[in-house]
Amino acid sequence: MFYLFLAEGFEVTEALTTLDVMRRAKLSVQTVGVTGEYVTSSHGVTVKSDIVLSDISPDDMEGVILPGGMPGTLNLERSEKVLGRVERFRGDWERATFITLARTFGFGLNGDAFERWAEHVPLQAVGKHRDHLEQVAAIFLGMAGLLERCPSNTAASQMTPEVLQREWRFLSAKFQLSETMSPSVWRHMRIRPQNFPEVRILHLARLFHEDRCSLHRFLEVDDVSAFAGTLRPCGITEATCRLLVINTVVPVLYAYGIQHRDE
Repeated sequence: MFYLFLAEGFEVTEALTTLDVMRRAKLSVQTVGVTGEYVTSSHGVTVKSDIVLSDISPDDMEGVILPGGMPGTLNLERSEKVLGRVERFRGDWERATFITLARTFGFGLNGDAFERWAEHVPLQAVGKHRDHLEQVAAIFLGMAGLLERCPSNTAASQMTPEVLQREWRFLSAKFQLSETMSPSVWRHMRIRPQNFPEVRILHLARLFHEDRCSLHRFLEVDDVSAFAGTLRPCGITEATCRLLVINTVVPVLYAYGIQHRDE
């Protein structure tokens, strides 16, 4: 079986002409919706795919077809970067997923800073305190060097700056942690306050605390829209949810499928 992958923004001629020729040649080929069952091309043509990523059968895979188009090509390119992170961290898919997620939260201007930060966050140590949101947030902000900029309007969740700084002093001593980032690395100019890096890091802390964006959660995704809906209670806007799906969920799932196609 050949699989023709369709990501949002695919080039309709490259995809459907290839599909037509292959089926005329009596080759077994199925279209795979990378972003869901219905995928829209770069020119607004919506196609219903034969299957989605979770339906692929690795045992009978003969080859894959990756049509171009923008931003479909970019969506597929991001998957290569995910695989690069997996290799760099010796097969640690959870770490690679976390880094990919964090970079998405950088929204371009802070993308490099978020990736560097995520590479140094001690996920195993944080995992031991996953049940306590304040402690997760303290480690996340402390490692970023942004505790001093912690928003003061987090009292509803008891995450006051004083509480977070106290937790950081305790946890940094317990795990021998230190700030890996200078506050000057993070950009705040030309960014709306709701997108400041410290605010986004608090969102990441909430997602980690509730275990909403780990690899095993991504592998359970059947409906992208429904998955995006589960993120909104964490304070993630609808627009950000779409970005997370396109820049994180889709590339991670696609990369995971590529690496595990023979397993």
